[in-house]
Amino acid sequence: GPVVAVGSTVTWTYKVTNTGNVALTNIAVTDDKVGSIGTIASLAAGASQTLSKTGTATAGQYANVGTASTTWNGTPLSATDPSHYFGATPALEIIKYTNGEDANDPTGPVVAVGSTVTWTYKVTNTGNVTLTNIAVTDDKVGSIGTIASLAPNGSQTLTRTGTATAGQYANVGTATT
Repeated sequence: GPVVAVGSTVTWTYKVTNTGNVALTNIAVTDDKVGSIGTIASLAAGASQTLSKTGTATAGQYANVGTASTTWNGTPLSATDPSHYFGATPALEIIKYTNGEDANDPTGPVVAVGSTVTWTYKVTNTGNVTLTNIAVTDDKVGSIGTIASLAPNGSQTLTRTGTATAGQYANVGTATT
């Protein structure tokens, strides 16, 4: 089914068609997850009627089954049709290391002035859908690179080097898509 953002509105449409050659009455339309959708009072041979119901998208794969049922001359009649969607929860995490240390707070690693500093940017897809064209930037260094594609729970690491300067230094890595 379609991929929809978690929390967004999902609209299910139940189109009931009388494929027989006699009119049908009191057609109950139900959904195995949502419950009663409504009743169609009368449906002529060859005619269709549509009912709908809305809900809120939840995370992951969702499946439900719509059913239309009635009785004609003592004979039970019913038809079913499944529906699916995938509730997407895109999410990213970035951890920036300075010379191998996750230095979120000062002072961080002590580095000799003039020596090489290596920043490592580990980007992880913490959501449930593949993300593409993830731009990794640094507020002091600029563009670090782009990750073309990252599957759920996948990680990729980018690095940049610089030269240590005197005093306390701070920079922030960002990943966006």
